[in-house]
Amino acid sequence: MNDNILYQGCIYVLFPTMRSECFSGGHYVLQRMAYLLREHAKQVQIVTYYGKEIDYACLEDVLKSASPEDLFIISFGPHITALAKRLSGRRIIYYAQSFGWRITLPNQIPIFCVSRYVLSQWAVKSPTRPLFLLPPVIDVEYQDSNVEREIDILVYLSPKMSPYLSSFVKKLQNKYRVLVIDKLIPRRDFLENMKKANVFLYYSKPILDSRGAEGFGLMPLEALCCGCKVFSNLFGGLSDYLDPGINAYQLGVYSMEYDLQRLSEVIKQKQDMKYRIVLREAYSENMFHQRMKGILEELHCCFKYRENSVFSSPKSLCHFGKMQDRRRFGFLTMARKLIGRALCIRT
Repeated sequence: MNDNILYQGCIYVLFPTMRSECFSGGHYVLQRMAYLLREHAKQVQIVTYYGKEIDYACLEDVLKSASPEDLFIISFGPHITALAKRLSGRRIIYYAQSFGWRITLPNQIPIFCVSRYVLSQWAVKSPTRPLFLLPPVIDVEYQDSNVEREIDILVYLSPKMSPYLSSFVKKLQNKYRVLVIDKLIPRRDFLENMKKANVFLYYSKPILDSRGAEGFGLMPLEALCCGCKVFSNLFGGLSDYLDPGINAYQLGVYSMEYDLQRLSEVIKQKQDMKYRIVLREAYSENMFHQRMKGILEELHCCFKYRENSVFSSPKSLCHFGKMQDRRRFGFLTMARKLIGRALCIRT
């Protein structure tokens, strides 16, 4: 018997579909997590909810046979509120890989957070909810950066990227060998390009609407592992691992002229690879298993308390958070009134 098996029920990891080869980074992270969870549960199964697919279980069928002890992991932001309602009354984990999407969740649903940025956002929004940090595992083969590379600068341009990056790239194309990728391609092809590139450019656009923010930003971390020098801004979860002056260079500082000057200097320099030892350990399978062991033990306590306690209903748990907000608001209102009266007395 495997001593690492802590979860005795089945863990279902939910995906919209498994049909495409060109998945987003979030899809890859969730799929990798599902694979690694097999060390900690009796059974782990990938489940699709858009419809029935060959080789994968369908959510509609799973719900007919799932036991109360089974655990459902949901992750795709736009679908979370609807999935939580559909799975109401069951054990649910939300694996948050971004922050936003106007998600409404009962307060008793725990959240795995892909980065400290996402963790801090949920800690402010929902302070009484069980929250856990669970970064992705990076399985990229580490490359020597101090070898001749055929691509000077590799750039990923997507709708999420800032217009600043497009303008910046136009200025670089006259001087350097620049490869621009502006659509999703198979991950293995993207990694091969990273291994050929000297510099990787990434500039995440602050997203202030319902689509959510950059929760982690997998590509710059993979580029570091492939031996690229990384120029990026630090929005959202990128600041979890990008350390300007240590393992990366901040993009968007002062002006475009300054960025061009810094890049022209850095592209000629050799890179210190000591930082990769730290990154390798922080995002390793070993670290994942250590974290998951502790998380599952804590989840066991959460679920048992919730299911056996008079405080287990979603209504009571949500009410507690709202009650705290009302108390804070009441205190501030009273303080304003007292200050107002004091000012009136003085005059």
